[in-house]
Amino acid sequence: MFGHISLSLCPKNSLESAWSLLARDASERALSLLSSSSSSSSLSAKNNNNNGPLLDESSSLTLHDIDAASDHLCRVLDAAECARLAHPDSSFRNAAHSASQQLSTVMHEINTSPYLYKSLIQMQSQYPQHTEEYRVVRSLAADMERGGIQSPDAGVKARALLALADQHGAAFVAEAMRPGNRGAEHLARMLAARANHAAMLNEKSYAHLQFATTSAAAGTPEAAEALAVRVATAVAPHAAHAVASLTSQSSLTAHEARRLMYDRDHQARRVRDAALACFPLPRVLERAAELLSRLFGVRVVSRCANPDEAWVPGMRAFDVFDATEQEDGKHHSLLATILLDLATRPDKPPQDAHFTLRCAHRRDEGGARVPALVALVCTMAADDRHLSPRDVTLLLHELGHAMHSALSNTRFQHSSGTRTAMDVAEIPSHFLERFASNASVMRFLSADTLGESSAAELVAPSPHSAAFELASSAFWALADLRLHGVNKPVDDVDRVLQEVQEELHDVAYAHLPARPIWISPGERPALRFVHLYGYGAGYYSYLYARAVASSVYRHSVTENMEIEAVLRGGGGHNDNAPLASFADAALKVGGSLKGADYVVGLADLAGGLDRLGEYDPNGDTTGFVPHVESLFCDIV
Repeated sequence: MFGHISLSLCPKNSLESAWSLLARDASERALSLLSSSSSSSSLSAKNNNNNGPLLDESSSLTLHDIDAASDHLCRVLDAAECARLAHPDSSFRNAAHSASQQLSTVMHEINTSPYLYKSLIQMQSQYPQHTEEYRVVRSLAADMERGGIQSPDAGVKARALLALADQHGAAFVAEAMRPGNRGAEHLARMLAARANHAAMLNEKSYAHLQFATTSAAAGTPEAAEALAVRVATAVAPHAAHAVASLTSQSSLTAHEARRLMYDRDHQARRVRDAALACFPLPRVLERAAELLSRLFGVRVVSRCANPDEAWVPGMRAFDVFDATEQEDGKHHSLLATILLDLATRPDKPPQDAHFTLRCAHRRDEGGARVPALVALVCTMAADDRHLSPRDVTLLLHELGHAMHSALSNTRFQHSSGTRTAMDVAEIPSHFLERFASNASVMRFLSADTLGESSAAELVAPSPHSAAFELASSAFWALADLRLHGVNKPVDDVDRVLQEVQEELHDVAYAHLPARPIWISPGERPALRFVHLYGYGAGYYSYLYARAVASSVYRHSVTENMEIEAVLRGGGGHNDNAPLASFADAALKVGGSLKGADYVVGLADLAGGLDRLGEYDPNGDTTGFVPHVESLFCDIV
C-alpha cells in the first residue's frame, strides 16, 4: 500500500533503501516533468551532487505537467506521513520519515524556483478566475508565496521561520500527549515563529497570511472572529442555564460541572452499555457501506483489506464503484478505495486523520478518471470489536471526508477532494455526521438490534452539554484567531486566553446568572489544545462548516428526505439518489472553486441563499457569512 512497500515482502534491513528508492523515483519523475527532456538524464546526478539547479529554465511548462509533478511527490509524502502515524513497526516509520526528509531537498528546489513562480504568475493571467485552472495556478503560487518566493531578500529567512514553527509545533503536540506536559516553551516559540514569518512577508499577522494565501470561505480573520462572537452570544443563554442548572441541582462545583459538560454523552450513560453491544464493528461497516450506496447512488462494498493493502491485521476497506451496470451485469469503474484502520494500538497516536494517498482526477478533458486511494486512521474509544455511539458519529464524520475524496471529479489532482480551504473541507464531513442524530439511521447501522426506544434516547438532544460544547468551540475559535492575529510574538498565552474569556463574558454573559469558565488561575488549557498547531488560525472552520452543513441537512434531509424509505432500500442510483444533488454541488467539485463560491453553490440544498447566509461578491471581504440558527437544533 505504501508505494508497494510491504513488511511481508521487504526485510527490515532493506526498508530504508526501499523508501529511498521510492522517494528518488518520485523526485526524478517530478523533475523530468518540470525540465526539458534533454536534461532529464542528469537529474539524479544533479540531485545527488548538488551540481546546479534541478529545474531547467529552457523548458516550456504546462499546468498539467506541474500538476503531474506535484502528484508524484504528494503520493510519496502523503504515504510517508500516513506510515509515520499508523504503522506499528518503528523501523518502517523511521524509513518513511527518512524518505520525507530525502524529498525535502527536491521540494525546496521546486518551491524556491523563480522560474517556476514566474511561469505560474504568467499562467494566472491566462485563465478566468472562475475556472478550475485558475484556482490550481493560484493555489500553487500561494504555496510558494508562503515561503517568500515573491521577496528574494526575505525568502530565506521566511522559510527558516516556517521550518522553525513546524519544529516547535510538532514538539508542542508531542508534549501534549505526555504526562507532566512541558509544551509551554514550544507553543510560545511556534507562535513567535509564525508571527515573525508573517511580518517578514509584510502581512498584518499569521492569521492574515493564512487567509490571504487560501480561498477560505469566511474571507478574512475579522469575519471569522465575528462568526465566533456571534455564536458565543447566541448560545450564551443556553450555556449559562446549563452551568446554573448543574451547579444548583447537585453538589458540583463550577469546575466539576465544566468537566461533566465536556462529556458529550453523559446524558446517555444509562443506554450506552446496552448500545455498545449493538454496534459490532463489522456489522456497522457493512451497514455504513449500504447507507452510503443508497444516499449517493454509488455501490460501496465493505471487505477485508488485502494483505498488500493493510499495515496491520484486521483492517477493513470500502471499494466505491460507479453504480451504473454494463450489459454483462458488471458495474463500471472503481471510483475509490477507502482503507480503514480503526483499531486502538499501544503506539498509535490518539488522533483521527484522513490521508489521500492518491487523488482522484481526470488525466485529460473527458478522459479516464484516476481512482482515489484514501486511508482513514482513527482510534476508536471502544474495544476493537465494538463501537460506542460516539465512535459511530466519528466514523460518519470521517466517511464524509472520504466520500469527498472518493467522488471528486476534478481535472487536476491539486484541486481534488479535500484539497481546499479548511472551512470548506469540513462541510461534507459535518453534513454526513448529522445522520448520527437520526434514531432510524442509528438503528439501521446496528442492523436493527438497537431498540426503537433506546435509539430515540441515544440521539435525544442533550441541551446542557450541547450548549457548553458550542460555547467552548466559539471560545477556542476566537482564542486561536487572537493568538495568531497579532504582528508580534505573544509573550503570555494564558493572558490572551484570559482576555478572550473576559471579552466573551462582557459581550455575551453580562446580564446572565452564570457563565462558563474555560480558564481558571493555575490552569493552562492551551497546552492541551493541540489544534493550535494543526489548525493555526483555522479552528473556526468547525463552527463555520457546522453552520453551513446543518442548514443544508435541515432542508435536504429533515424537511425533504423520507429517510425511512431510503433505509428500507428506496435510495436510487446516480441522478435519482437522495443526495445526488449534494454530491454534485459539494463532493464532485472537490477544491476547484473559491471558498465562498463553493458555499453559494449549496444554497439550493439549504432552501435558498437567504436560508443559508449572506454574500456580497463585491463586498470588502468577499466572504460568505453563514446563518448560525441551525447550530442550535440540539439545544432548543
